[in-house]
Amino acid sequence: MPRGGTRIGAGRPKGRSNKRPKGSVRLAVMAEPYAAEALDVLVNVMRSSKSDTARITASCAILDRRYGRPAAQVDVNRRSEVEVTYHSIAELRAAALADGIPLDLLPPFMRADAASETIKAIDHEPSERKNDSGNGTAH
Repeated sequence: MPRGGTRIGAGRPKGRSNKRPKGSVRLAVMAEPYAAEALDVLVNVMRSSKSDTARITASCAILDRRYGRPAAQVDVNRRSEVEVTYHSIAELRAAALADGIPLDLLPPFMRADAASETIKAIDHEPSERKNDSGNGTAH
C-alpha cells in the first residue's frame, strides 16, 4: 500500500477551524481569578513547610510558571564502546540449560532433537568472526 499523499477521510474536515476547543479557553478564563491565590499558596508552602520535598516542589512549580520548564537536553555526541561477543548455538543452549531453563522452553533450533543437525549447519567458532581491525571484537 502506498504511503503519504491524500487519502479519503484523512485530515481535518473542511470548514473546521484549526483552533483548540472552546472548553479549554473557558477553563483558562475560569481559573484566572484563582491564579494569584494559587501562587500565594505555593509561596506559603515554599516558605513555611517543614517538608523539604514540599518546599522544593512548590519552588519548582513557581519557577516553572515564571520561566517555563527547561528544555530537555540530549547529548547525541556521546559515544561509548560496546564489546560484542559471539556465541555458537551450542554455547547458547548450554548456558540456557545451565541457568535452569527447561528444554521445552528453548526455541526449536536449540533443542537437542532438532539442534544437532541445525548446529552443524549454522554453528561457527567465535574466533572466526573478526571485525575490520582483525582482533576478534567489534565496537
